[in-house]
Amino acid sequence: AVLIIVFLITAIHNHADALKRLQPDPRTLAKEWIESNLEENATIAYEYAAPPLWNKPSRHFNLVKIRPRRILSEPISYYRELGVDYVILSSGLERYFEGYSDRLDKEIQHYQQLHEEGVLLKEFLPVHEHGRPVRIFRISDNTNPDDSLRQEKKE
Repeated sequence: AVLIIVFLITAIHNHADALKRLQPDPRTLAKEWIESNLEENATIAYEYAAPPLWNKPSRHFNLVKIRPRRILSEPISYYRELGVDYVILSSGLERYFEGYSDRLDKEIQHYQQLHEEGVLLKEFLPVHEHGRPVRIFRISDNTNPDDSLRQEKKE
């Protein structure tokens, strides 16, 4: 009887874990949302772990991949001068910079500036431990997404 109970508990746990892993990755969800909600031809700067907007896009965007592993090595004004409308972050790099705060203080300040000056349009959180949160910020004043996108609640 004890073996049957242990087997059932293990099976239930494995089934629940498998269901979590079948959920779409935050990058996939973010790509679908971006393609459905951001205007065509928008200029988007992204981190290397961002949603794969370059892979079979359903809409055209001007993609700006800036210095691998260091998207916010420059202040927000730099990206605005480049004509960037949106910045897409994966929290992996932000956490990386925080871990080296003694050497990467400038980058940490740039992330803080983005959180203060940018408008967080959407955040996609992982369902399981293998995904990374994805955050989509609007940084330009000349883009006017529908008010329903502004500070939309987390999914």
